Amino acid sequence: LNKSEVGKTVLDFIRKNGTSVNVYYNKVTIEDTGLEGSYGQAMGNHIYINGRAAQSIQKIAETIIHEATHIRLDIGYDQHAEAVCDYYARLHTKGSLTGDDIRDIIKSVKERYPEYRWRRKI
Repeated sequence: LNKSEVGKTVLDFIRKNGTSVNVYYNKVTIEDTGLEGSYGQAMGNHIYINGRAAQSIQKIAETIIHEATHIRLDIGYDQHAEAVCDYYARLHTKGSLTGDDIRDIIKSVKERYPEYRWRRKI
């Protein structure tokens, strides 16, 4: 996470806010926490990572950034929120994003979360 400004911001947030980060590899634990089929999830001030799905250090870092962004920005869960979280995760990896990168993120989110609206009603 220390390789980018995004990662450093997330690390600082995690430290200052006492956010816990747990990476699970045990299949039963992954099932019990509802992580099967996903890389991770944020619940309250806790981040849970499916280490069986996120099989590289890079993917674990991206997932921590994604889930921490949900908590840090308090943006909930809709397609827009997922796109914002994916944006920061990819920004950490790539360093800068193009318009095509952003369009790819939006397309991917709409495909992965068809049950979500673009913006939830407030």
